[in-house]
Amino acid sequence: MIVQQDFINFITKERPDYLIDFSIIGEQIIPQTNVAYVDVKVKRWGPRFPATMKYRYTLEPYKDLWVIVNLDASIVRE
Repeated sequence: MIVQQDFINFITKERPDYLIDFSIIGEQIIPQTNVAYVDVKVKRWGPRFPATMKYRYTLEPYKDLWVIVNLDASIVRE
């Protein structure tokens, strides 16, 4: 639960940069493993430099929901 609370704190805290664009660029469900991947491109503007990030969320089903079980992030050069 500590990891979950740390993630909640990270997502909800005030940031010096702000979101410009958030786009889902790909989705993939793998029926054999019951895992889904969602690829997202995020553009942020910051006081030092703008940044574009690519996130890959790994999700697994839990009851009637999909739960994020992993997140990979990378900086994209443009």
